[in-house]
Amino acid sequence: MERKGICRVSWQGIEGHDPVVERFRGWLRSGKLPSTFLFVGPRGSGKRSFARQLARCLHCEKYEDEKLDACGECAACRQVDAGSHPDIVEVAPPDGKAVIPIEDLIGDRDHRMREGFCYELSLKPMYGRWRIGILDDADTLCSQAARSNQFAAANSLLKMLEEPPPQALVILIAESDQQLIPTIRSRSQVVRFQPLDNEVVTRILLEKQLVEDSQRAGLLGECSQGSIARALEMNRDDFIEFRKSLFKSLADGQSQLADKIELVSTYVESGESKEASMRRRRTRDAIRLTLDFYQQLMRRQVGVELQGDALLREVVERRAQQGAPAAEELASRLDICLAAEVDILRNMNVANIIPCWLEALHGC
Repeated sequence: MERKGICRVSWQGIEGHDPVVERFRGWLRSGKLPSTFLFVGPRGSGKRSFARQLARCLHCEKYEDEKLDACGECAACRQVDAGSHPDIVEVAPPDGKAVIPIEDLIGDRDHRMREGFCYELSLKPMYGRWRIGILDDADTLCSQAARSNQFAAANSLLKMLEEPPPQALVILIAESDQQLIPTIRSRSQVVRFQPLDNEVVTRILLEKQLVEDSQRAGLLGECSQGSIARALEMNRDDFIEFRKSLFKSLADGQSQLADKIELVSTYVESGESKEASMRRRRTRDAIRLTLDFYQQLMRRQVGVELQGDALLREVVERRAQQGAPAAEELASRLDICLAAEVDILRNMNVANIIPCWLEALHGC
């Protein structure tokens, strides 16, 4: 859904996060830059790109730190762009995996705390003022440690945050701060990233040639919830078809609960990967699409102009013509969807979430 009043000036090629840029400039001007940050926001909203550009600016040889700018031409900028700067350490889950291997954080059994993310950050900077560590998907790291009883990585990270090495700057990236253990969360300066405007998502998809067809890019922008990553994940024929089917089912006031459960469950289980993370992601697709539908139906009921593409407006209008629920009931349905999304973030079993969520909607 498009949001108004968000600044769209580009900083280092990143749009929509100027308030965050100004916060960092303020910290740098005051000389009170925190040692640990927790970047929180939707996937694909620019958190990782922002962290990399922040590191680039802090290492740039031309500009002072408080300018928060990068020339793109000096040796340091070129190294950052090439991913080879020795004072920047990045860790993320390997391709196709849901979590970060413990070896990437604290080394293997033969090299505990002599290799890995925590060890690398304990070293002095080789060239610049800062030793910068970027740890992506930090929320999945902590939840995995809790489930597998592998607390060594989380404890080592916590110890480092409690006694940060001189000149070290740690950036944790997470979709939700609720998955992080409280002690890590309390030692981090939380920076929240808002979703991008839908029109910005559409423009980026076209300008970077991620999507060629302008109509499809517009549809993905409308469905993206402000996330480039989500737009690209949804750039699939099976998602487009599922969206049509789900909206038609929601628009039909006489549709059966069993049919809805079968529709959503079939979509969730038909993904290329059977990993739990992929099934949760596809369940969130269904929940967010349902949120889109009921949000627009609420707008229709209270006399506010509808948003979204032609299909969404059409099915909302069709449901309204059948006699839509009152605003209070729609608000309850929105709450049910939001609660189901929280259950997803808590890593609850999607096989339990789907029927409970849809049954609650059906009985509302």
